[in-house]
Order: sequence, then structure tokens, then C-alpha cells
Amino acid sequence: MISKIAFIITLFALLVFSCKQTPVPKSKETVAEPPALCVDLYLDGSLSMIGFITLGDDRYSDFLQKLENILISRFKTEKIAYFKFGDSVLETDRQRFRDATISRKYYEDKLVCNRTELDSLILKLDLNHLSLIITDLYQKQADVNAVILAIQDRNLMEDYSIGFFGLRSNFNGYVYDLGLGTSASEYHGPRPFYLLAIGAYQEMKKLFECLYENPSSSEIDNVLFILSPCIPQEPASFENGNILKISGLQETRKWQGKKVEANTKVFKIRGGASRATYFTVSCPLEQLPYNPTFNYEDYYLKINSQYCPPTSKQFNPSSASQSIIKMTVLPVSKPELLDFRFNIDRNKLLIKGDYSWEIFAKLRQNAFELPAWISEWNLNSNEAFRGSKTLNLFTFINSLWCLYYESNQPQLAYFKIIISN
Repeated sequence: MISKIAFIITLFALLVFSCKQTPVPKSKETVAEPPALCVDLYLDGSLSMIGFITLGDDRYSDFLQKLENILISRFKTEKIAYFKFGDSVLETDRQRFRDATISRKYYEDKLVCNRTELDSLILKLDLNHLSLIITDLYQKQADVNAVILAIQDRNLMEDYSIGFFGLRSNFNGYVYDLGLGTSASEYHGPRPFYLLAIGAYQEMKKLFECLYENPSSSEIDNVLFILSPCIPQEPASFENGNILKISGLQETRKWQGKKVEANTKVFKIRGGASRATYFTVSCPLEQLPYNPTFNYEDYYLKINSQYCPPTSKQFNPSSASQSIIKMTVLPVSKPELLDFRFNIDRNKLLIKGDYSWEIFAKLRQNAFELPAWISEWNLNSNEAFRGSKTLNLFTFINSLWCLYYESNQPQLAYFKIIISN
């Protein structure tokens, strides 16, 4: 009997040992691939674009070819659809898009060529696709307000980014859509054209960086700018920050026996009444590339204050306790970090109980600065025509920025604090 048991044990050990010697192939980790991208490529087919098809300067043509090459080779694209637009929007094909780089006939289609109606195009965009629009940004009758209204009607500023990639190419021809009472002006010289992109920020950022990499010496005037619903990318908070210093307080992880959310900190008062009571928090600050830069010191606070008596388990609004806490932004110690100090006025904590504050730090509109090139490339409607500039460019982009600001109210920080007294 004993020998039989010993045999079974020995056999089991051999099986285990042999299993260890024969490794089981591991299944490949499933990494979620980004979904295939659908791209709609719209090329302005109006008469104002003919002048870019000039002998001796292939910059405009090179850009169109480079753009298509990047979409094919650097992106996982499910489909690239080709369109030309002006008076209307017509779906074309890849061969006709290639013709646009060398042939003036592309821009003489009478169904399209008479004027540029960006507003009508925007109302027809498929927002599930990345929309890329190549144009000189000269709108019918110079009516940029119509374009802004179309963007507002599609509610683009809440869920989508809008990007501008601009460059200059030699031009020899006529410029149309100069406003009421002016039909066209002849121009010879460098003239701006733009890639106007509408879609997801990350796709746009990647595309712009691919277009801009290793620019030749003739491409030093490339300009780019993106408006995104998330500026900054993520508000400072306890979730992404660390407490550096603390005085007169003791941090706890629970309120009334229950754990609090990650964006909430709970403290108990400790030490004498004369002791300085404060804490500092350091948070990462990430400004999205190519978005408007901002001054972190130009903000305003919105504070929701509440009080919970010792015999209760519920907070109620309390405007009287709002002045107990004061938040300030400290000078930047490192470019990628932002430090906050919270001072507690213990002399105002006269009543026992729990105090709660939700603190929102919102950036003022004046805190943001648009890139200088927008003003430098701008031509106001009351100025004499200059083909090297773009009519109403500043009005268009600044109005667009105002839409984004009002819709998203950019937030610098959010903190929720509970203090038990």
C-alpha cells in the first residue's frame, strides 16, 4: 500500500516537473489598435486658386502630394474620399485630385468655380471623418460671420478640434471674394493658402507634425495652430497632484467612516490656535501643443462652500464659511508643474463641525494669447488689398476662439476639500 502511494506521488512529481520543462506558449497581448481613419479631402476649386498653378514654383502642388502621401503612409486609413468645393460640393476621385496639382482646368468647373462657400461646406461635413479643407480662406462676399455661424450650428467647438496649417506659395492670377462692391484683384507674388482641419485633436496634431517635419529652407514660414475643447488638457486636481507641505492639519482618508473620492482631501485641525494652517499641492500642467498659450496667473475663483453640524451627516450651503479658505497659485518652480497654496483662517472656525469647499479656478479669456502670425498674415476689410495677406483672417480665427472659450470655459484647477473642526 505504501509503495503504491509512493509511486503515485513520484508520478505526480514527474508530471509537474515535465510541465515546467515545457513552457506553455503565451497568447499575444491584445493591444487595442486605433480604429481605421476615414478622411474627407476637400480642395477649393474656385477661380482664386488657379494662380497657385504657376511655372517655377511647385510648393502648392508639392504640398498636395505630400499631404496625400502622409495620409497613405503614416495613418491607418480605411478610406480617403476626394471632393472639390466652391459654389457647391462635388465628389471627385484621386486622379482628379492629382490633376489639381498641374492643371488649371480643375479650377474652371462652372459648377464650382464662381465663389467659395465655406459655410455651406461645413454644414455638409461628416463629423465621423477627419475633414481636411485646402483653401485660401476667402469666403463669398468676405462674409466670415457666415462661416462662424455654420461652425456654431454644427456645435463643433464642444467636441471637435479645428486646426490651421498655413504656408505661402508663389501666385500669378486673380483673387476673388474680396467683399461687397469688389469683384477681383490681380496679384503676382507669394500668397497664403491653408489646410483647415476638423476632427480629433490627436489625429490633427500627428498630421501637422508630419507635414512640418524636416522643412526645406523655403518652408520657414509654415504656421500652425489648433483650437481644442480641452485647454489645458487636464485641470490641476488632487487626482494628479501631490501634497508638498502641510501645517496645522492632519490628512485623513475618510469622512464619517467612508472613503472619499480621489479628487477630495479630508483634514483634521491640529495644534494650537496660533499655529499657521495651510498646505501646498504640486500638480502637472500640460498645455496642448499648438493651442493658445495662457498665463496661469490670470484666473478667477468660484467657490462652493458648505457646512455640516456635528450631529448631522449632510452638508448644506454656507456662504459664511467661504472666506475661511484662500487659494493662491505659487510662482512656477518647474515649467511642467503648477503649485497651489491653501491657507485656512482658523480664527473663523469658531463653530464645531465639518466644512467643505469646492474650488474652481477658471482662466480668463485675456489669459490666452493667439499666435503672432495670425495678425501678421491678416488683412483688415478697410485696408487696401495685399495678396500676401488673408482678408479677415484675424476676425475669423479670433471669433472662432471666442466660441471655443465661451463653450468650454477653460479650467485651470478643481479641488474639493473637507476640514473637520
